[in-house]
Amino acid sequence: CTACPAGTFKPFTGPSDCTECPPGQFSPSDASSSCIDCAPAGYTGMAGSECAACQEGKFKPTTGSGDCTGCPGGSTSPIASVEACICDAGSYLRAPSFCSDCPLDTYKATVGNEAWKCTVCQKGYYKDTISNRVCEACPASEANGSNTSLTCQNCSAGYHAPSPGTSSCLI
Repeated sequence: CTACPAGTFKPFTGPSDCTECPPGQFSPSDASSSCIDCAPAGYTGMAGSECAACQEGKFKPTTGSGDCTGCPGGSTSPIASVEACICDAGSYLRAPSFCSDCPLDTYKATVGNEAWKCTVCQKGYYKDTISNRVCEACPASEANGSNTSLTCQNCSAGYHAPSPGTSSCLI
């Protein structure tokens, strides 16, 4: 007789084949008579000798068998997460478990579930597409004196913007 290798088990004595551990369970050593549930939560079984952490953007709140659940669009979770997903930077919590992108001219630099916590771009910066996660600095030679403008404006003849992110043109 030979011992069943790690990742498999044989629950009975006598002639029979080794059985691979099911997803959500593992056997860490040779000659196992049963498999063990993956624990703690945040880990999923890969049918074998070890459990794997849920990848970034997925979570699993319970121990034992089962797969990690993917986060919906606009949200994420850290590796080995046991909690539901949280809103990405650039997204806010619009309704329970529903993240939306910050509107034009606004941003949210942090990951988290703050409701309606997008911040208006500061003067000298703009955000002209919803998919942008941050406000961009106005390029040199352009300015934006409003924090509600979607674009930066070229400086008039005889004026200049001394550096990127400038809010007004100078003589």
